[in-house]
Amino acid sequence: MDNYNPDVNKFDVIIIDEASQSDVSALGLFYMAHKIIVVGDDKQVSPSAIGMVDDKIAQLRTIHIERKIPNDHLYDGTTSLYDIAMTTFNH
Repeated sequence: MDNYNPDVNKFDVIIIDEASQSDVSALGLFYMAHKIIVVGDDKQVSPSAIGMVDDKIAQLRTIHIERKIPNDHLYDGTTSLYDIAMTTFNH
């Protein structure tokens, strides 16, 4: 992966399994492919934001995405990638 440049080479499809247990740190995968398949279970436990500083996350969200993207309040480290995808993409 040292030579992989997602600006030039993108995967055709990436499948994100267990997305209901993934947090916003998995969003980088959306940049690496032309298509994304998000698989999850809304009955599973959501991420718990272990090691994240709530105030810092809130500050970064306010500076970078508040009122710039839909549902910006979901990008907090405790909302799963599956839940975010359910609000944004057709399912």
